[in-house]
Amino acid sequence: MNMKVLLYLPFESHFYHGLYLQMKKGFEQAGCTVRGGCGFLDGEDLLRVIDEFRPDFVLEMNRVKTDIENFPSDLLHICWLVDYWERTPAELCGSDFLYLFSHVWLKDHPMFTGKHMDVLHPGTDPDLYRPLHPNNSGKATIFLGHMPKPWLETELERRVTGSGGAVFRFEQLKKLVHEFTLNPQDFNDGTIATGKYLLHRLGVDFLDTLSDTVLHYDVYARSFREGRRQGVVEKVLNSHLDLHLYGNDSWALRERFRPHYRGMLETPEEINRAFNQSAFLLHDGNMPHFRVFDAMAAGLPVLKPDTSGYGIEDEWDFLDFEEGSEILTYSLDSEELTSIKHLDARRIGDMHARIREKIVKAHTWAHRAEKILGDIAAYAKRGD
Repeated sequence: MNMKVLLYLPFESHFYHGLYLQMKKGFEQAGCTVRGGCGFLDGEDLLRVIDEFRPDFVLEMNRVKTDIENFPSDLLHICWLVDYWERTPAELCGSDFLYLFSHVWLKDHPMFTGKHMDVLHPGTDPDLYRPLHPNNSGKATIFLGHMPKPWLETELERRVTGSGGAVFRFEQLKKLVHEFTLNPQDFNDGTIATGKYLLHRLGVDFLDTLSDTVLHYDVYARSFREGRRQGVVEKVLNSHLDLHLYGNDSWALRERFRPHYRGMLETPEEINRAFNQSAFLLHDGNMPHFRVFDAMAAGLPVLKPDTSGYGIEDEWDFLDFEEGSEILTYSLDSEELTSIKHLDARRIGDMHARIREKIVKAHTWAHRAEKILGDIAAYAKRGD
């Protein structure tokens, strides 16, 4: 479909720069002409590009149409929402098309009144992420992601007051959050167990009113990320498996993880080499992120947690990967990764080839571009 696409990602970084080029390539493979870049344009700068390029639609990550002053009312705007950035769903409904990162998020947007809302998973570029050798002999389990810095004593001593008047030391909250991330069923009331639910149960109901933004982040993001990642990495070490950690240097600030830290990966070439030195990708959440698809394009099976204890849908259930041959699920309350301890090299090699084939057939950026173009065509055909 020969359409003109104006594509913008939030800002310039190694990650967004590489992602922009890959998404651009995907649309071009689908027959489109693409302009844009990393960093949003506003006002006259954006209008000048629109007037010159005459796009059929504008696609932006994490920015909605109503955030853009004087955006042409007759030009289709598509927002791909990957991160809320501390905003509420009500603030993120102002585009014609809204794509969300997860089916779990759909229920949070009942107020959306645009033309189309759906879920869009990440894709990958199989030309960048690929096996470098016929037989991958890597044995390591690889984890890509940042680890929060260790806490200062002054941070742990902070007092947090809940809506009911109860006062907690931050260290108490952190300990409960860590227990929750690995044993959600112990906190679940039979409906849903989320971080907000846990803190509500404790009487810490300040999500929308906490004025201390640092404390807000530490309670609702940093402590949960630390507990989840620390817990799943410990499982690999308890299983006596070779582990390679990539991300910020906060991993090296923790004695237990320091010997396994390999540094920061920035370019697709560096990332692909690391994949080719590994046997599995370790994932710590219920939503497959960008690096999951990149790793699978290089042939790596994904180790993912069983998040059924949270009482929420597992995003993997909406994808076409097969348990036991393309993804391997581990239990959050188990101390080890029993799902991979007894796999032999031949079985792992068969998994690598099968996963790569599945990605190439259905999960590239060209496939994601074709979905968007198909949704636009379907909407135009309906004429509503």
